[in-house]
Amino acid sequence: MVFSLVVGREERIDREEAALLSEMLRAGGAQVQFPMNLLEKGIQGNAVDEDTMYAQSDMVIVLGGDGSIIHQTAAAAPYGCPVLGVNRGRIGYLANADRIDEEFVERLLNRKYVIEERMMIEVESGGRRTYALNDVVVSRNGKAGVSEIEVECGKKSVGLYRCDGMIVATPTGSTAYSLSAGGSVVDPSLDCLCLTPVCAHSLSARPVIFHPDSVLRILNRERDGKNLLAAFDGKTVCTLAAGEAVTVRRSSIRAKLVRLFDGFFCETLRAKITS
Repeated sequence: MVFSLVVGREERIDREEAALLSEMLRAGGAQVQFPMNLLEKGIQGNAVDEDTMYAQSDMVIVLGGDGSIIHQTAAAAPYGCPVLGVNRGRIGYLANADRIDEEFVERLLNRKYVIEERMMIEVESGGRRTYALNDVVVSRNGKAGVSEIEVECGKKSVGLYRCDGMIVATPTGSTAYSLSAGGSVVDPSLDCLCLTPVCAHSLSARPVIFHPDSVLRILNRERDGKNLLAAFDGKTVCTLAAGEAVTVRRSSIRAKLVRLFDGFFCETLRAKITS
């Protein structure tokens, strides 16, 4: 098997742990590779560029937090490459392991794991297309104040919202920003689009769950002509001028997450997020 190791943070303890994992996997007969930026970090294996890493790997192992796991999972998805997260962040909701030991390595080498497929969304704006595992968020550029945002499903208006922002999340992303904004928690094995207004100035604006084949348009209806920003998986990608929109639909690309240890998603939710 070919494993790729990615370190989410450039901290010494994480690099040392990656080096130890590489040694244990290689001792078990596996091949190990890693991104070029880890070439001089004392990790034994082959340094490759990202495209080669995803194309040639049986699995990418990420030592990091949810942000790093999301980024690597979305990047690896077009190649059909599964990702295993080892939590080195604060919550690690998407991680399926917290420590690296002999049992961890034995399960990897003997393929004692399950690969879960997760829905992704395809987002289009201004002729540019990108993909997200968690969500797309349309809001102002870090400024307080109510925005006017219209949502369409197909060619029909869902409503005109006066709110701080609008979230369209996948089931995986339903436990991220959408949850904080009062959105529904959705089983990640399902396919659907989760629409969640952020701090809507209305008693009737509520989260809505749409059929996975729905096509949603999020339009900037600001009367003063101010721009809005669209962020995909937490990273700002485009600016929406008044009248412009982002179109969100289910992607044909499926993300793949490795489940090394058994666990119902509600147990993980309760352990990681409930307080």
